[in-house]
Amino acid sequence: MQRNRITANLLVGLAVTAASGCVSVAPGPVPSPRPEATGPAQDVAPQIVQPPAREALEVVPDPSRPPARPSSPGRA
Repeated sequence: MQRNRITANLLVGLAVTAASGCVSVAPGPVPSPRPEATGPAQDVAPQIVQPPAREALEVVPDPSRPPARPSSPGRA
């Protein structure tokens, strides 16, 4: 009895999976490009921009130096 139940569950699951994969969309007209978009082609390659190394290193604190103490206001 257990084997029949497992087989039935497996077949129902397979049928549901097959039915959900059989979804179609009605074909429609293909949109033509707009006249404004037919100009010169643009370069769509990704632009990798790296920050200047000196400025990037100045932002990172040096672990070998002790942290700077805040300056105290001068006496008048």
